[in-house]
Amino acid sequence: MEFLEVLIFFLIIYFAVSLAIRPLLHEEKKENISTYEDKALCLRDMHIISDAELEDVIEFLQEKQKKETERMQYQYYLDFLDELKENGYLSEEDYLIKLDKLKNHFEINEVEYQ
Repeated sequence: MEFLEVLIFFLIIYFAVSLAIRPLLHEEKKENISTYEDKALCLRDMHIISDAELEDVIEFLQEKQKKETERMQYQYYLDFLDELKENGYLSEEDYLIKLDKLKNHFEINEVEYQ
């Protein structure tokens, strides 16, 4: 009985800590974007870049972040499809059909992700 209590206590602590840390990991990525924007604002305040250039820089950074997020999502689903194929759930033909659908969804060119 004592072992079971210790195991349950450990699991409660483990999941509590993992749930507490998870938002902080995502927040760190948001801070990087914020710091880039802050740096661009400082350059504007120092009259190194104009207001129009500031807008362009911010749009560029947002587009870059969007592409990175889409790339990560594509890779995540590609890995999952690969796993389904390797485990025998998808035939080669089914895999290729679903891979084409995935590429169309993310508007992927063959050259981009090789």
